[in-house]
Amino acid sequence: MSVQTFMAEFQDAIVAQKIVKTATCTLTDQEVKGNLRICGSHASAGIAFTLPTPGDANDGAFVIIENTGVAAVTVTADADSNGFGGASSGADTVTLSQGLSCLVYRSETYWQVIGGETIA
Repeated sequence: MSVQTFMAEFQDAIVAQKIVKTATCTLTDQEVKGNLRICGSHASAGIAFTLPTPGDANDGAFVIIENTGVAAVTVTADADSNGFGGASSGADTVTLSQGLSCLVYRSETYWQVIGGETIA
């Protein structure tokens, strides 16, 4: 398979494996493991996504979380996860302004994040 063919198939998979959420929620293991993109989209109210507690059901999860709406989207690794990378004693949150995205993945026993705007 050529690089061009691989990239075309990968881009098609990203488009096909996408869900759109319009309200605050705790993401499920199936959502973070079964989709390549989760989009938060709301015109006026912010949306907060909480990642599931790391466990066997979401081991190896790898997902792009994207803000496709106007209001901010936050992504939180809860206190049970020890935040992103396990370096915190509490929850960590990434804030995504309109058009921004981050990559979230499970590494060993913690959630990791690449990209985004701010971590608090």
